[in-house]
Amino acid sequence: MMAGSVAGHRVVYRRSLWALWVALTSLFCAVAEATETAAHRNLVILHTDNLEGRLLSWLDTDDVAIGGMARTVHLLRATDEGALILDGGDAIGPALLSRYDRGRTMFRLMNRSGYDGLVLGNHDLAAGLDSLRERAREAQFPLLAANLIDEETDAAVFPTYAIVERQGLRIGLTGVLSPEFVELVHPLELTGLRIASPEDALRTVLDSLKGRVDFTIALVHMRYEEVLGLAQQSPEIDLFIAGGYRGSTTIDQFIHTVQLANGNRVVSTPGSSFIGRVEVTMEQAETGWRPLAMRAGLQQVNAATTVDDTARQWIETHRARFLASRSEVIGMLDEEHEDAVQFVAQLMQAGAGAELAMINRGTLRPLALSGDVRLSGLDSLMRFEDDIVIVRMQGSELEEIIEESRQRGRESQQLVFAGYDQDEDSINGRPFDKSETFQVATTRFLAHGGDGYMKGKDVAEPRRGRLTLRGVTLEAIRHGGALPWATRPRGRNAWKTHWEGDMAMSLHNAKGFGDADDGQGSLAWNGKLEGRGSHETPNRVFGLDFRTRYSQVLESGALEEKSDRVDGKMLFTWHRMDPAPFFAVDLETEWTARERRDRVFTMRGSSGLETEFGELGVRLGLGIEHDFAKRESRLGVEMVPEYSFKLFEKVKVDLEAEVFYAAVENRLSIDNQNKLKVELPGNLKLTADADLKFDWDELERGLESEVQVGLGIGYEWGGKLAR
Repeated sequence: MMAGSVAGHRVVYRRSLWALWVALTSLFCAVAEATETAAHRNLVILHTDNLEGRLLSWLDTDDVAIGGMARTVHLLRATDEGALILDGGDAIGPALLSRYDRGRTMFRLMNRSGYDGLVLGNHDLAAGLDSLRERAREAQFPLLAANLIDEETDAAVFPTYAIVERQGLRIGLTGVLSPEFVELVHPLELTGLRIASPEDALRTVLDSLKGRVDFTIALVHMRYEEVLGLAQQSPEIDLFIAGGYRGSTTIDQFIHTVQLANGNRVVSTPGSSFIGRVEVTMEQAETGWRPLAMRAGLQQVNAATTVDDTARQWIETHRARFLASRSEVIGMLDEEHEDAVQFVAQLMQAGAGAELAMINRGTLRPLALSGDVRLSGLDSLMRFEDDIVIVRMQGSELEEIIEESRQRGRESQQLVFAGYDQDEDSINGRPFDKSETFQVATTRFLAHGGDGYMKGKDVAEPRRGRLTLRGVTLEAIRHGGALPWATRPRGRNAWKTHWEGDMAMSLHNAKGFGDADDGQGSLAWNGKLEGRGSHETPNRVFGLDFRTRYSQVLESGALEEKSDRVDGKMLFTWHRMDPAPFFAVDLETEWTARERRDRVFTMRGSSGLETEFGELGVRLGLGIEHDFAKRESRLGVEMVPEYSFKLFEKVKVDLEAEVFYAAVENRLSIDNQNKLKVELPGNLKLTADADLKFDWDELERGLESEVQVGLGIGYEWGGKLAR
């Protein structure tokens, strides 16, 4: 018994020691865990970017369903309790289903998901400021835009920051927009607003949050390069969540997270079929909480994701109302339009009565229209609603816009033209004259600087009054594809006039047959007047040119007449062919006769071919010239090269020469006129002229030349009647 008692006691004793060890170990772990919890906190951040109003799922390139807000809502609600949920902008649009109720359903779903903050994107602003203010009242989270300023009050339109608490941490939230929004958002939506510097806005917010938060997050909507530049200048921001830049839609190619040298982290998602997750470990230091570690990842929303039933019901109800409103057949098109953007551009030209029209591809969706067209088809076509306006544009400016459009990498910013033929370089069948002024129908978005094509343009309403893209397209569809009030495109027939006058001081040198130096190096004043009137059609050009020059030279202290000349030209060109046949009649005379000889009076008729080599135009033909003063005729070859180019932005050079060679008489005549023009305010020009008249006559064995170089001031004016 004694032995058994001792043995039993040892067992009990050993069990007591084990229980004590377990108890001490548990106590130690609890103390350690409590100590670690007190020193570290874990923060989970979920973020979406560029939702673009996609309420429904869609098929990827492998025909697998991805995205959709019913699944997104489930994932956001099922994640760790206490997670911070944020959005990087463009939540409302441009998806048509979401725009139907101006984002009300989308914000209802975001409320159910538990969002804590959102920065405005350019597609959100496209919904209109009044709609956004209404959404802000309905939202259970702040709409942040620290640099969207009301010009009248000079205050931010929406909250500049918010402070939320998670896991005992105070987190500061702010949002800033890209200054490039002024080129991406319709000007009417920005009326009375300005977008301030993101850097200055962040600096102001950081001053307000100083000492009040443990972690700062900036929601930004801008291009990738802009985000990185902003993050480098703002080391106090702990995390940037970016929307607005797009890369590949696959995880392996998209730049999801970037850590900068200053410790900042920038995260984004490839789009609305992904949710970003950032886990931050915070540690407590003497100065307060600070990030110890940060991990970022992506989760795709796909067919395997569970659907939130409440969200699904809301979306289905909204979609049913949307489809019911768009089922009406509004008309039948007589022919198929594979490129609906081109179709709308032609309607803009015809409806506004303009010579040509241009629209950016991003305004409309790349759809084909044919047969019966329902209201749903029209709504699907109209990505953005806009007004049609008229702007006046110089041909040279239009040429630069056409070339810039060709260079644009983003298809949405490329332009579609009606009335301009790129292959023939013609407008409504007429050769594209770069010096001509055109009436161009375009959208108010482009006219006010959208996509960066035009700046400071005065706009006018079409003659019929206000026209909208949707309105003219709807009217055309109802009438088989044509507008009932439109006639053939304006500008196929044009009467044009152009006048130019200048006064100059010049150095004059003239030498005649057998004369001594005549006025060599003399100072002269010179006046010129040039005019041109023409009638142009797609097939022909008929023009009348007039040019006169009068000058006096200073000799022996007195002014004497030195140059007195009148030139006239009639030119008919059949430009449907290349080279184009032409017929011309030239007249040269003078206002008064000089001493010792009869009044100059020469007429030349010529016919041949005309062609262009880039900016160089050349006429070459046979001509017969009659000198009425000398009562003689000459048969010869005529060549007229003309070349104009821009030396700088406001500096133009015009070079022209008329060469006539009479083989039988071995006589050569060259009349060369060169002008450099610098544009001044108004229609004034600073001009520099260098004119040369050269005649060689073998029969008289002599040379007659006249050289004049001058500097002056000029004025240009003109007009055009296009039908």
